[in-house]
Amino acid sequence: MSQAWLSYDNAPPIGVPMRFFAAAVGWLGVLALTLTLALAAPQAANRYLPLTVTLTHELALGVLGNIMLGAALQLLAVLAGLPLKHPARMLWAVWLPWQLGAALLCAGFALGFDPCCLPAGAILLTLALAALLAHGVIGLLRSPARDSGSRGMLHALCGLAVTATLGLAMVAALTGRVDWPLLPLLHSHVLWAAVGWLLCLLIAISQTVVPMFLITPPYP
Repeated sequence: MSQAWLSYDNAPPIGVPMRFFAAAVGWLGVLALTLTLALAAPQAANRYLPLTVTLTHELALGVLGNIMLGAALQLLAVLAGLPLKHPARMLWAVWLPWQLGAALLCAGFALGFDPCCLPAGAILLTLALAALLAHGVIGLLRSPARDSGSRGMLHALCGLAVTATLGLAMVAALTGRVDWPLLPLLHSHVLWAAVGWLLCLLIAISQTVVPMFLITPPYP
């Protein structure tokens, strides 16, 4: 099997993805603690309860989000040939605001949709995603790579951008800044997060990873 389409020399320093993965472990502990508190004071099952929304975003942003962002930075370099020219700068532009933003957003949900924490968290998460998308989307559009994995990652990052935009719209509606219907925004936010971002990224990664495990040529 030929692995010529993988550029291992472009891989970022191991400290970059490891910080995301380590943060995911920390968020897993936070998720476990929040779940314990939820079980200690059981309420009627309702996906709109502040605690339920908090648990969902601790999992989606803290645990899965960190793992996926760390993996995306690696894959953009190795699979699509987009090396990190300034790893430390990219790390602090994405990693730090992502952790702070996720913490503030989850705190806002836990405090009953707090009008101060929610916008602050949303802004920090937006800054983190802006740095990632500027690197990934612009780089992929300019990259000569036209394999299915690289194209799939471009679609996934675009799906992430739509998901984040819908999330910002929901925060604006929850804090009373705009009068938009919440349920259509919620359903679209969940759908784009699950299909546009998560599923597209899994498919893109599978185009490369599965042939490696099965010892087969790259998929056409």
